[in-house]
Amino acid sequence: MTVQLRNLEKAEYLRVARACSEDVIKQFSKHNKVIEAITSKRFIKFKTNNLATEYWGYLGKERDYILIPCLYCSCPDFIINVLSKRIRDFCYHLVALEIAREKHMYRELSINERDLIIVIFEIITRSFSPYLRKLIYRTCK
Repeated sequence: MTVQLRNLEKAEYLRVARACSEDVIKQFSKHNKVIEAITSKRFIKFKTNNLATEYWGYLGKERDYILIPCLYCSCPDFIINVLSKRIRDFCYHLVALEIAREKHMYRELSINERDLIIVIFEIITRSFSPYLRKLIYRTCK
């Protein structure tokens, strides 16, 4: 049973990780939503000292999302169509994030673990983080 579960988890990971493949990046690099997300520098890399996982944020006009590269996005499209219904293998945020990382077109925010937890909690529960905007505003001064 455990081996079957591990194989299923691996298959799911490989399905979602396709968002990071060269052919998918090339295919989606000209899409308007992807271009807008990258050129507007909507992606934020959360720089922490002690965390092994790389956390990213997407600062939307009305909603914010948490991303883990090639693995997870908290947007409704990912939750519903990728994880639940399995209609898609990834959302455009994951593809756009990979392109933004390659081109270094993102913002970085040094953040302690406590603040990161607050930001993630707000995004997961409210789909928007006023605290994240406050932190970004402080660093721009």
